[in-house]
Amino acid sequence: MFKKKRRLTPKDDFYYKIAADVVEWTISILRDYGNNGDEGLLYWAGAPTYNNTFVIDMAIAPHVTSSRYGFQTNHEDNGNYVECLMDAERIHFAQVHSHPRTIVDHSWIDDTETAFKSQNLLSIVVPSFGEIGMVPLEICGIHRFNQGKFFRLSNRYIKEHFEITNSITPFYKDLR
Repeated sequence: MFKKKRRLTPKDDFYYKIAADVVEWTISILRDYGNNGDEGLLYWAGAPTYNNTFVIDMAIAPHVTSSRYGFQTNHEDNGNYVECLMDAERIHFAQVHSHPRTIVDHSWIDDTETAFKSQNLLSIVVPSFGEIGMVPLEICGIHRFNQGKFFRLSNRYIKEHFEITNSITPFYKDLR
């Protein structure tokens, strides 16, 4: 089910600044799903940027059908998400979902069934249904979509290119 993949340390100048409250709200939603024994899903978004720094200030919890080993969205749910992005003048940067145990690699289903796939999109896998949180970010599997595939980023890359900060005002939307 899970195929261990080589972790990459890309040589780029991308930087990700994430609102600390977005991380906290994300964990609370993932734990809600986990309390029912299910995986959960959120989308992260931010204001358009014209340099290589991506500021993530919005978390949206879409409506999903979930179970212990997966979740599913439909076209209407994803359309509602896109409508939220348009209303907030934000763009999609990442999906965040949980796994039941400590495995944070993508499964083949994660690779093939992800609703949104575009160059440099992030897919973050949070262990243990979010019960242990997601800080430091290195406990998560952070994957980036590149040239038609997801690649897991190395812990070194995550430490050097990701920052959780209290200096960003967060926005939330719960579509469940």
